[in-house]
Amino acid sequence: MEGTPSVAPSPSAPTALPALPVAPALSRRDRRRQRSRTSWRDFPHIVRCASHGVVWIALLVPMVSELARGWRPYSDNAAIAARAYQSLSLHPPLVGMTTVAGNGHVLFDPGPLMFYLLAAPVHLDPSRGLFWGAALLCGAVLSVSIEAAWSAGLWVAGAVVAFTTLDLLWLTPNVFENLAWNAYFPVPFFMAAVVLAWVVALGRVRWWPVLVFVASVAAQSHLTFVIPSVVLTLMALIFGLLAARLRRPGWLITGVGVGLVCWLAPLCQEVGSGPGNLSALARSNRGEAIFGFGFALRLLGAAGSLHPLWLTHLPTAFFPLLTLEYAHAPWFGGLIVGLLLSITATALATGRRELGVLGAITLAAAVSEIVCFAVFPAGNLFNLSYLINSLWVLSILIWSVVAWAAVTIGLWVWHRYGANLRLPPSVPVSHTRVERLPVAGVLLSLAVLAVLAVIGFLGIRPAATNPSDTYFMPQAAARDARAALAIERLVKPGRVAIVVATRSRDEFLGPGTAEAVAYRLKIDGWHPGLAGPLGFSSGLTIPPRERWPTFLITLTGSRGASVIRVRS
Repeated sequence: MEGTPSVAPSPSAPTALPALPVAPALSRRDRRRQRSRTSWRDFPHIVRCASHGVVWIALLVPMVSELARGWRPYSDNAAIAARAYQSLSLHPPLVGMTTVAGNGHVLFDPGPLMFYLLAAPVHLDPSRGLFWGAALLCGAVLSVSIEAAWSAGLWVAGAVVAFTTLDLLWLTPNVFENLAWNAYFPVPFFMAAVVLAWVVALGRVRWWPVLVFVASVAAQSHLTFVIPSVVLTLMALIFGLLAARLRRPGWLITGVGVGLVCWLAPLCQEVGSGPGNLSALARSNRGEAIFGFGFALRLLGAAGSLHPLWLTHLPTAFFPLLTLEYAHAPWFGGLIVGLLLSITATALATGRRELGVLGAITLAAAVSEIVCFAVFPAGNLFNLSYLINSLWVLSILIWSVVAWAAVTIGLWVWHRYGANLRLPPSVPVSHTRVERLPVAGVLLSLAVLAVLAVIGFLGIRPAATNPSDTYFMPQAAARDARAALAIERLVKPGRVAIVVATRSRDEFLGPGTAEAVAYRLKIDGWHPGLAGPLGFSSGLTIPPRERWPTFLITLTGSRGASVIRVRS
């Protein structure tokens, strides 16, 4: 019997395609598991946005609060506003604010970058532009640091930046209540420099020009940040060169160009007429008593103490602050240096580059802070009350490195000795806490933002000190306004010399009032002048051998002032 003949398919006949498998409908458990995985992928993005929100709310809340109280430039703030106002003139400032490191001589902070950055806000709003301009600039630089960390895959670092900002607001509120001051303005820039240095050291070298600019602003604003800023910039450059191998040197050339532009004004002053400020600063401590390395190690011990400094309210009184500074022995600071060195060396040797580089950055910051406070003039102990805020940043850095190292050791022990520990087969993975953690984190981030938003709308000042302890006093601003108006009624717009007399024991009351009244006259169209160091600080000097109409302001209490003309 013959078999059935096979029929070849016709070329024109369509070929039947195999049936595609139909995806089965997802059960409720599978859908819940898929949503959990999606939320985990979105969690870093939510932390990124939440970090920006926390930073900006933490900066804008005290800004709105102080502006609502009628904030106006006073004392050093008035001098800074005057210098920023002059930055867009034909004779811009070439140096920073006057410093007490002069040992009897008039010296200035390294550079005028702070004045240049605040020039536009001050011209747009002469009365309040200094304050809101400083807040916007500091918020912008912190947001840049968060984005730099995100570009390197370090989204947790952005959350730490937000936490540090919130911690400073809560425990040292004076920093953000007086952010326009040159002692507080560089604090956010120093925070951003730490993050940028870590990012660059990990090989993201295109951020190095940004680091150069940010570190230059911090270094030029106040002497306390010069050594840490320079050390962080060089440390990041060394690690960046090792990681990038200098295949494309454009980033290096750009960074050097940015540095030259940032330091052009101080260099011109150095080689121009008159004594150079930078060289004078370099030899300012010669023959003067300094704190020494013992005291500096005590401060480092306070930063890395078991009772975290970042959970401690900064004392406002002198003696409680002195107790905090002398609370730890020098050997404890040395122990912290040794611990950081051990963590850094071990992490780099075992291939944990991110932890090792962060340890190196923290070690560089700690050593530079030690050197900075060691050479601090012993006669300026009072000034440490507002210059140790950088220790809060260093404290969080130290704790971050140590906590990271402890978690790494714990995970190594788990993988080494707990490998046989498994979940029971009957327990589904979707019901464990691992998948529910992202949802909890999302809710926590949103809750933090909601609470801060409520605080901002209600106008509550977080952890605010007694209003009498704040730098700006509304009654003093009203008094200075009346004194300036009285002078404007007595003399036509032109050159005016200001002298202030007071019987108060507050040695800063007279100079502060003189600078505030002079700045008000400046923005109203007069050309005021101040004698002595006040003129150098604000740039409102009186040329020698010139006789200007002089007005004497006599302060009578905290709110009263009389104005008389003493010279025509």
